[in-house]
Amino acid sequence: MKRLLLVIGLEDYFDDDTKRAAARLNIELDGPHSMQSTVEHSPHLRAQDGVIIDLRYQAHEIFEFVQDLVFFGIPFVIASHEKQESIDYPGYSFTSDLDDLRALLEGLNRRTDFTIH
Repeated sequence: MKRLLLVIGLEDYFDDDTKRAAARLNIELDGPHSMQSTVEHSPHLRAQDGVIIDLRYQAHEIFEFVQDLVFFGIPFVIASHEKQESIDYPGYSFTSDLDDLRALLEGLNRRTDFTIH
């Protein structure tokens, strides 16, 4: 089954190699879109299987958007656009590496049950 993932990020967030690698895993990437344009067109979010958000956005830039994702039960991950090999970085890397992409998918699969505090 093909998965459609919305990508929120700066223009250089991913390259053609990442797009090809995602296609090998049956993932279609929609984006990258800017945070502003996504917020303005948020009704189409429910058609997405998940959202990948560029780590370079500041928390105050994504806070309300992430609240909407949680409200609608749309899984999301926040990921670096570069390979992170540091043991100090426990997050996701959005690269053309298939293991990185698989880890993103696993992260999205774990984020389907939200509790809002």
